[in-house]
Amino acid sequence: MNLILGNLGMMLYDYPAGFEWVQNIVDAINTVIWPILIVVAAAGTIYAIVLGVQMARADSTEKREEAKKRVIGVLIGMAIIIGLILLLKLFVDLILPQLIGGNNGEGIVNPDNIGGGSGAQQ
Repeated sequence: MNLILGNLGMMLYDYPAGFEWVQNIVDAINTVIWPILIVVAAAGTIYAIVLGVQMARADSTEKREEAKKRVIGVLIGMAIIIGLILLLKLFVDLILPQLIGGNNGEGIVNPDNIGGGSGAQQ
């Protein structure tokens, strides 16, 4: 379990021949994913605080209910976005190498079969 939770950002894989380009994409994703997550969380938190203040200062119950609906929407949206970002990170770090045979494993995808062809084996 420590491998999954503790080292998500530190995993390096030896991709098989034909998939070296994947490492460049994985590096780019790993470089930008945490700053994106921080920006999304910070923006959502600030917006939720602003809506909370509006809800507290609302004069009528209609305005209070509208602000309450917006706060709930922001919290649900933040949870969905953060969850999807973390699933992308999980896919890139754990699932993708298994699909293409990272660390000399037997992957599902074969680089020889990519790009079409007649389908006949020689």
